Amino acid sequence: MAGKTAIKRKVIKEEPEVSMTYIDDILLRIGKTEDDIEEVIETIDGLGLNELAARVGKVEARLGIG
Repeated sequence: MAGKTAIKRKVIKEEPEVSMTYIDDILLRIGKTEDDIEEVIETIDGLGLNELAARVGKVEARLGIG
């Protein structure tokens, strides 16, 4: 028994497969999130809060949705 060494097996890491269904699901969630953000921004704009509306405008400009 002396002198025997254990053989280590190489573990091959496979790349995870990304299906089109998964990508479509992500895009759908992003679209819904953008819609929710736009609704919140419209609600805030409708309240007539000048300072907050100015901040919202800056955020819209950064996100490219304003």
